[in-house]
Amino acid sequence: MSEPSLAQQAGSLRQEAQQLRAQGRHVEALVAYDRVAACARAAQDPVLEAQLLIGKIDSLGVLGREDEGISLGRELAATLFVAGYEEDAARAGMNIANLLYRQDRHSEALAEFDICSEVFASRASRALLARAEANAANCLSCLGRLAEAQERLTRAREGFLAEGLEPLAAMAEANQGYLHFLAGSYGPALTALSHARAVFQATSGMELEAAKCTADRADVYHALQLLPEASHDYTEALAALELPYEAARARLGRASVRLALGETALALNDLEGAELTFRAQKNHFFLGRIALLRAQVTGEVREAQKAVRLFVRSGQQGWAAEARLLLAGDSPRKLLAIVRTAKNWSRGWLECRAWRALASVYAQRGKPNDAIQARREAVTVFESVRTQLAAPEELHVSFLTDKAQLYMELIDALLERGRTADRAEALLVLERSRSRLVLERLAQAAPSALPTSERLARLRHELSEAYQRLNGFPDESRRFGGVPTTEALRALEETYHQALHEEELHQSATLPTTALTIQLDTLALKPDEALIAYYGTADFVHAFVLRAGEPIAFLPKLCPQRALVLAGRRLRFHLQRPRTSGVGEVESILGELYDLIFRPLKPLLSNKEKLVFVPHSSVQGLPLAALWDGVEPLTERFECTLATGIALWKEREPLSSPHDAEVLVMGLDAPEIPAALDEARQVAACFSDPHLCLGEAATGEAFTRLAPHCQIIHLATHALFRADNPLFSGLQLADGWLLAHDLYGLRLSAQTVTLSACQTGLATTVGGSESFGLVRAFLAAGAQSIVASLWNADDATTRLLMERFYEQVKQGHTPSGALRSAQQAIRMHFPHPYHWAAFQVFCG
Repeated sequence: MSEPSLAQQAGSLRQEAQQLRAQGRHVEALVAYDRVAACARAAQDPVLEAQLLIGKIDSLGVLGREDEGISLGRELAATLFVAGYEEDAARAGMNIANLLYRQDRHSEALAEFDICSEVFASRASRALLARAEANAANCLSCLGRLAEAQERLTRAREGFLAEGLEPLAAMAEANQGYLHFLAGSYGPALTALSHARAVFQATSGMELEAAKCTADRADVYHALQLLPEASHDYTEALAALELPYEAARARLGRASVRLALGETALALNDLEGAELTFRAQKNHFFLGRIALLRAQVTGEVREAQKAVRLFVRSGQQGWAAEARLLLAGDSPRKLLAIVRTAKNWSRGWLECRAWRALASVYAQRGKPNDAIQARREAVTVFESVRTQLAAPEELHVSFLTDKAQLYMELIDALLERGRTADRAEALLVLERSRSRLVLERLAQAAPSALPTSERLARLRHELSEAYQRLNGFPDESRRFGGVPTTEALRALEETYHQALHEEELHQSATLPTTALTIQLDTLALKPDEALIAYYGTADFVHAFVLRAGEPIAFLPKLCPQRALVLAGRRLRFHLQRPRTSGVGEVESILGELYDLIFRPLKPLLSNKEKLVFVPHSSVQGLPLAALWDGVEPLTERFECTLATGIALWKEREPLSSPHDAEVLVMGLDAPEIPAALDEARQVAACFSDPHLCLGEAATGEAFTRLAPHCQIIHLATHALFRADNPLFSGLQLADGWLLAHDLYGLRLSAQTVTLSACQTGLATTVGGSESFGLVRAFLAAGAQSIVASLWNADDATTRLLMERFYEQVKQGHTPSGALRSAQQAIRMHFPHPYHWAAFQVFCG
């Protein structure tokens, strides 16, 4: 057999070099490429040499020798182009452009990619053209031309899919996800990145791309203030990232998260490692990011100035504006320039912060009108950013966590100026801060379908069993194998939560947030009604009072927050011990609460019979109808209703024909709540032909099937309130737990839903002012009124209360009127508030 030719030997050596590159062994690959070059030169074939050495350009770049790679690439491209091998020359040009991109020479890289695109298009090389388009999009995004970048990525993805190259299409999708992130559209960003990551994880040899997606997703989590998730993703990505550039990016991101988490030493270690890489690569942009982060942490002017220079050198004016914000001081001119730059570069959160800083400057200079206008601009811009989230609700909550102060500052500024119109505007701003999520949920044409998969079903079953063991009854705990540890339950919740979260992301892009307006003039208050909206700041509780035909009244500093918090704690302490805490003792505390938050309002309510309370801050969770004026509780003087927000409240009319209403009654058979079955039977007996589900028939499946069609729903069961994770609050049914989160997959038409269980009316305030719990979940699903409890109600008196309540409903009373009558009747026989005051009516 004849010896292989020199050209054949060179080709074999090139395959060896390519394999070494694929394995990440780039130093050995360079040695192999040198042998390729020697063979090709011995064959006196410069074109063959140029063709076979194109891969060497990339290896040089990976090893941090970008300038050598670019020089080699230009030499190879020139040789190939002169010889008429334009497509091969364009291949070399692609590698050159990639190295220019890594050096932040984005305009030069874009020019190279555009030349390559023209060549590939002329030769109908669709896969190569798609690669060039995708890479050009990366350059455009760095130059702030995001719309053009998205267009080219869309073309790239379509080209890859047409060629059956799903992993390459996933690369384009991942880049689109990152562009969504840069534009502040975090929901679509997470959707795209998570989908691309799943494709890479399912494709052999794509581990590096999966890790890059994980790092990008961590950037999004970081922006959403989901710091533990961000830290986890950065760490996971770093374990798989071999490229110095990508690893340094992830280290920089993790450093920022660690600083936010207070892990300063670890953060500085990450920063130093990232800086070494970027300095070696002469990457001005990421060196600027490091300088900016140091300036934000230390306040050093020199670091901020350094960041500005580096960002300007890399063409990143948006990022330069971030650094200039640290240097702007009290200069309105500089802050307005930052606002303009932020607008031009679609950096909404930067624009918002610049307006906020400008407002502070105006306030310090005694210009309250200018300060208020700047704060209005800040809130408007922030809400524009938030409407782009198109993300699952918990992401909105996380995003709002550190930004609710924007609303509070505007409210305080308006109230301090004190005009009549300012009070109305302040109340509207308060509503915008606390009602938007549930309003947007109700504005959807259809409910959000809950994600379903075999994995989710399995995890959901395991979680339900764990709740049964932890929160169920003794025989159930034994049946399921004992009580789980808190750590085990939290681990299971986290696993289920993460799986649910990942599947929700795939739905979120189809559920864009709607920009909503809130109007006070649509409130249909009657002459005998008043609406009281409490507003809590760090030190005091204030109140707005709305009455028909009257200007909005504002009562500042009703009481100190601390006094209200302490009184509320004492009340809850005694209500948990009804056998040892006497009626007089509890009524004394209720009298103290009356003096703190209601007595100052009394002069405004002389001719009122119905009160709608919108609680806020420490007022939430108090039994307002039981407040004691020294002679009798508030419910003897007023019909009381609670609303989660002014924008959601409207007058509830009685059922037009309660006898013909479709009714669902469910009762759990459990030894710890022996009266539940009797209560359910008694309630069902009040109506003709109700859906009655008792014992083993009281299942989640039955609820999901029947509840959407019923006007009245009564659930006599056991409840769990989770202050630490309110979306996991739930109601126990025969086959598991109905969680608050599950209700978002339903659309209810019920006028009244009664949750006859303990603590169903409790809620946790997160994301600034939004309140979460079972009541809010039922309201978001479409229920009009919810009857729920604030503490572990007594079974026997609850049964009597519910019997009287439904008698009144049948007679045509509203839920609030019916509950008032029932509570008055029970109080005559059981005067302790523990027995009669646990339940409240909550409306939208």
